[in-house]
Amino acid sequence: MTKFLDAALEYADRGWKVFPLRPNTKKPIHDGGFHNGTTDATQIELWWSEHPNANIGLNLVASGLVAVDVDAYKTECEWEAYKGDRPFEPECIHRSARGGWHYIFKAKEGQTFSDPCSGVEIKHKGYIVLAPSTFEGKPYTWVQDDEPTPAPDWLPGTKESKPSEFGVSKDKQSDKDLIDLIKTGQWIENIMKLVARYVQRGLHDDQIHAVTDLLTLKGYTVDDTRKDVQKLIDGARRKGWDVRPDSEDEPTDALQGLSISNGVELSERDFPMQVWLKDNLLPIPNFALIAGPPKAGKSWYVLGLADELTSKGRKVIYIANEDNERRLKQRYAKICDFPSPNLIFISGLSSEKPLPRGAAALRFISALKKQYPDLKCVIIDTLQAIREPSRKENYANVETEFAAIRKLAHELNITVIGVHHTKKANGEFESTPIDKILGSQGIAATVETIVVLEQARGSQDVNLFITGKDVEQQEEHRLHWTEQGFSEPQNKALAERGPFQRKIIDYVKEHPRCMQVAIADELGRTKQQVNAAVDTLLECRILKMIDGRLVCSANIAY
Repeated sequence: MTKFLDAALEYADRGWKVFPLRPNTKKPIHDGGFHNGTTDATQIELWWSEHPNANIGLNLVASGLVAVDVDAYKTECEWEAYKGDRPFEPECIHRSARGGWHYIFKAKEGQTFSDPCSGVEIKHKGYIVLAPSTFEGKPYTWVQDDEPTPAPDWLPGTKESKPSEFGVSKDKQSDKDLIDLIKTGQWIENIMKLVARYVQRGLHDDQIHAVTDLLTLKGYTVDDTRKDVQKLIDGARRKGWDVRPDSEDEPTDALQGLSISNGVELSERDFPMQVWLKDNLLPIPNFALIAGPPKAGKSWYVLGLADELTSKGRKVIYIANEDNERRLKQRYAKICDFPSPNLIFISGLSSEKPLPRGAAALRFISALKKQYPDLKCVIIDTLQAIREPSRKENYANVETEFAAIRKLAHELNITVIGVHHTKKANGEFESTPIDKILGSQGIAATVETIVVLEQARGSQDVNLFITGKDVEQQEEHRLHWTEQGFSEPQNKALAERGPFQRKIIDYVKEHPRCMQVAIADELGRTKQQVNAAVDTLLECRILKMIDGRLVCSANIAY
């Protein structure tokens, strides 16, 4: 193993989600960037076996961390002045390749941050580069790698203030230049500029006073300075300096965090092989939807799917909001002969409280992943149980709601399967299976894999319609209902054939390139009966005629 792989695995053992960067750069190798961060040792070993000298990136927010990135090598860095005498005792300290500092702390779930001053970034919803990576030929190193402590309460947060615009000004003077001028006695004009900048950057009043108190001129008290500065702060806020129009945003800020590549870069980029929970059906990570009419067997189907995944060693959580534990036990006993510890049940009707909804549901799923680090799949039966009921069902709202679930699935590197309903048939027109999904079109547009169950006429069997971003469209499968749930998928065209036609298919399978007369002799039927049945099978493309002889079509599975 290389030193990079060793380090990446050590970080993963700490619960830090890592991903590969191009050697000697800060640029992610794979599409998706820091969202690919994982603690999965198998995936990490695969990445670094393909790119043994890849730098190591750390997804901060997914790891529950925040980094105070201090560019101490920059002359305009104001960290020491801003920090002042505030308590600051980091125990996880990392040195950047250019000589800056990463002070790494634990972040509370849902906590957000903004930049405090020039030369300092609070990195949380993004990533940093970790040792032993290099940049421009210089290494990242650890100064102290103890367990991170909670982030200081005095770091500015975007819950109360707008994201910092520190370091962006309309004149060429840096904040340090203004402070130097103030200290020489040029107070009024320069303190007004400084305060206006601080207000514009979203700093709190006490954060501004922490800097300006140190600029009290000789002959004045700190209280005098505070009174004058407070008037300036209030005036700047009244004039709207704390609300900057979007057009004034720095272009680089607007593009930060986006994965942008030109055609050559994209063509030359290496991507890891697609990982599947179930081949050609469920990729990981993924947000999948399984829809069907009431009583069509959706719950039986997903429980059978869960049993199949757990039998392969995958950890699955099945959230059955509409079932109690007694019913789940009975259903599971019919499907599975050997219960698995890898399948975790959460019964909605047997729980003391309802499932969380909306944003709380996302935190709930994150908590499940934290409780079960090897979790690969969460099945939510039905998806409506975690949706925000107060939201109006329109395209924009649905797209926002479902995109948040999709994003979470990718951040946690899991597959989320939502069970949903289809519309009642109205008989007015024939629609595609996707059109039958209940609710806004934003649902089908946002999920990544769609499986629609349609009940076969006159039976409990169901036909499957499958499509998705990583899945080829499939319409040829049928599930046969048994007392133990659904069978393995069968070819729908074959399932619809009668016993006589099936005997013909079986004979052709065993005797390829045969003729109708041989079939008639074998089955004891007239040539007219065999010819009529064969014509139907040829029309359905189950059989093919080659040089006057019969063979089974290549796409027919048995």
